[in-house]
Amino acid sequence: MPAFQAPYKASVADFRKASEEGEWSAIAGMISRNFDEVELKMSDTEARIVEVETAATFLGNKEVYSLIPTALRSTASLTYVAWPVGEALSATFTKQQDATRLIITVTAGGYLTGGGAGFDYGVSIDGGAVTHVRRAAISTAAEHGDFTGYVEVSGLAAGPHTIALQAKVLAWTLNADTNDHLFIVVEEVP
Repeated sequence: MPAFQAPYKASVADFRKASEEGEWSAIAGMISRNFDEVELKMSDTEARIVEVETAATFLGNKEVYSLIPTALRSTASLTYVAWPVGEALSATFTKQQDATRLIITVTAGGYLTGGGAGFDYGVSIDGGAVTHVRRAAISTAAEHGDFTGYVEVSGLAAGPHTIALQAKVLAWTLNADTNDHLFIVVEEVP
């Protein structure tokens, strides 16, 4: 029997004859050694074995962006501002596929000048409206804290997107200094 090459074509009668004479197992053995997946396509006059093209499985895409402020950074803004003020955490993430979604996890550190209040943080994508991620409550003045939250984003086209950390206070002044670490983790998932 000749070596198998895809696509393998024969008449339906030849396939039936090969099957009756036990040659089908030899054909199947040659197929499985040479190809990951094949399928049998039959019509009224012809039978063909063709290699099946399988789409690669998208396993995801992940990037981590971080910043430690180089000096004291502060805001008393009651509306979202790029955070930390003066050296904002912003990064460009390249989305690989249109149909996927992003899971954006943010860890933001900082402290307030007064206790019993909090601050909100969020992200803006491509300079658009801020998407709220988390409200952080701080009970004691000047107490450093790291707060983590996430948001799921869908509907973004494939390609580069700028993701920027934003913050606003509920009261007092929000500070971040060299003791505070800020992270944005962007995961693209099916």
